[in-house]
Amino acid sequence: MKIIIAYASCGMGHRIAAEALYDYIRENFKDKEVKIVDILNCTTPLFSYLYRQGYSFLVQYLRFIWALLYYLTLKNPYLRIFLNFLCYLNSRSFINYLLSERPDIVLNTHFFPLEIASRIKNKLGFRLITVITDFGVHPFWVNYNCDDYIVGSEYTLKQLNREGIPREKIKIFGIPLRKDFLVRYERKKEGFSVLILTGSFGFSLIEKIVEMLSFKINLYVVCGNNQRLHLRLKKKKYNKVRLFGFTNEIAKIMSEVDLVITKPGGLGIVEALAMDLPMLFIDGIPGQETLNAKVLESYGCGIRLKRLKEIKDLVLDLKKDSNRIDLMRKNVIKFKKPNATQEICNYVCSGSLRTPS
Repeated sequence: MKIIIAYASCGMGHRIAAEALYDYIRENFKDKEVKIVDILNCTTPLFSYLYRQGYSFLVQYLRFIWALLYYLTLKNPYLRIFLNFLCYLNSRSFINYLLSERPDIVLNTHFFPLEIASRIKNKLGFRLITVITDFGVHPFWVNYNCDDYIVGSEYTLKQLNREGIPREKIKIFGIPLRKDFLVRYERKKEGFSVLILTGSFGFSLIEKIVEMLSFKINLYVVCGNNQRLHLRLKKKKYNKVRLFGFTNEIAKIMSEVDLVITKPGGLGIVEALAMDLPMLFIDGIPGQETLNAKVLESYGCGIRLKRLKEIKDLVLDLKKDSNRIDLMRKNVIKFKKPNATQEICNYVCSGSLRTPS
């Protein structure tokens, strides 16, 4: 059996999910041939540059335009058809790659390779499986030529079903996790502690949040690739603030805190869930991230914050009210699916898949 895992490198979550699946199959199914591919490396150079950099630029600096594009494509099927065709015209190398590899299964963690692979699926006869890496469903994910959808929640299943995907095609296994988040770390806590994650792009409210909370509680702040933010905070020499730049030890850091303040990206949420952490959501990217926050709040696992002044009072209230934090943590434990990577890979590699449509 040959498996191609395909993603698109716009944002980190799709790549991380793909790599988690790839690593698990390589380690546990040595009789399977598995390869991983970034579809943007198989498109024309200009298209690849615009797709990656355009997404990054819009969500950092022109979110109102990103929000407009999101909702226009949400409501207008003709615009989606045009954009999908434009992607197809620039993806000949990916099509040739699939034609030369002739896989048995194409497993996607982004809607772009799903759309392109679906166009030649019947010609090659491979099974097409898609893992949705957010909790909401934009119509770009909906493809009736996809054989199986793997989702992270009942909410996601219902959304897909409303879009016309039969329930028997949808499996609620969860969103893939890196294996670091399955390790049980010894908790080394010193009082109530909060982790602030800036996400891959950072967000402008970090400094103000740190300023408000630094004298009240222990803070862990992960700045990621935002070196300017890291240096600015470091110069202020806060006593109760531990700063991190880009780090591969997020799971270990999460094991030492009680609460996470974060952007509501799909993979970041899943990682916090795996570590039994309630979340406060702020500064989400319009569309997929704001919907993620809404879904998690509906399950009692997190709280959406719209105004800066809400943060201080809410965090201090949660510090005092251990029952409220405990209830949120119980909801997290009930909602999370920490074995998602294993269950997805077992399903994909088991040979017990449904007959391709």
